[in-house]
Amino acid sequence: MKLSPTEIYKDRKIFLIGSTGFLGKVTLSMLLYRFPNIGRVYVTLRARSFEESETRFWNNVITAPPFDPLRSRYGSALEGFIRDKVVVVGGDIAETNLGHTEERAQRIADDIDVVINSAGNVTFNPTLESALRTNVVGTQNVIAFAKRMKRPALVHVSTCFVAGNRSGPVWESDPVVGYFPRRDELEGVEFSVEQEIRDCAKLAARAREETKDAMMVARFRELARKRLIEDGRDPDDPDAMGLAVARERKVWTRTRLTDLGIERAAWWGWPNIYTYTKSLGEQLVAAETGMVRSIVRPSIVESSISYPFPGWNEGFTTTAPIIFISLKGQTQIPANEKLILD
Repeated sequence: MKLSPTEIYKDRKIFLIGSTGFLGKVTLSMLLYRFPNIGRVYVTLRARSFEESETRFWNNVITAPPFDPLRSRYGSALEGFIRDKVVVVGGDIAETNLGHTEERAQRIADDIDVVINSAGNVTFNPTLESALRTNVVGTQNVIAFAKRMKRPALVHVSTCFVAGNRSGPVWESDPVVGYFPRRDELEGVEFSVEQEIRDCAKLAARAREETKDAMMVARFRELARKRLIEDGRDPDDPDAMGLAVARERKVWTRTRLTDLGIERAAWWGWPNIYTYTKSLGEQLVAAETGMVRSIVRPSIVESSISYPFPGWNEGFTTTAPIIFISLKGQTQIPANEKLILD
């Protein structure tokens, strides 16, 4: 039986989470360009109000290069086409019901055929709390939202680097739930996503409690005083001192939570907090049996082969710096001969 994507997507309604991201913008544009007979695409944009979500969508998403093919096809009729096919909703992946009221969440869920979760904190080593909020708790919230659907279906974007610090082939048939890269080395050790979430919450709570320690408070005051003097401000001004102490506490907490995340990820065998929390997220998806679900594991996502046009990229990461210096005339680039460039 030959499948026709055009027929499959005809009149289908999709809920796209993460439409402002590098991958999300291309996904939205390709859906609209290749399947103009699609029913509707709901897109989430985090904002303080619906009006702000709308503004962000039209100012930051639709104006981006991935939508150039649509601009070429529809010209002045593009806005009408977009308004007919796209429904902008606010929301926040880190909140229950994705930030919607019970009534609104159910109304959206009743109207869609599949959820595509392309949201994620892709910074390699953010604070442990912020990575968990988006990549793990956010995934829990997406799953709960998808289960509201009449026929729950979820496509979850992960990364192939959840394999962690391992050499050699890593088969996709390997179990997802309970996986950690050092499992062959740490025999008899069980890994639980739920336990990790609880333990990480305890780590964060202890770090914040530590900032109340008398020695730490004194340390923050000392650092604040030095900074105020360096900036030519009065360290005896109570308001200035209060703000400076709060800043030092915030900087210390952020650094501490990042260090704790790096340490924990490394212990289990992941190279950074990003891959650690993305693995936790996909394990949550894999554990769900009451829905149709797919986990997509791309490697490094960067410049395009053909769509929206050859070579399109966003940001200055991965191979972009290499390409840039080559264009500037640099013909030799020092490298480790054993390095694998994916």
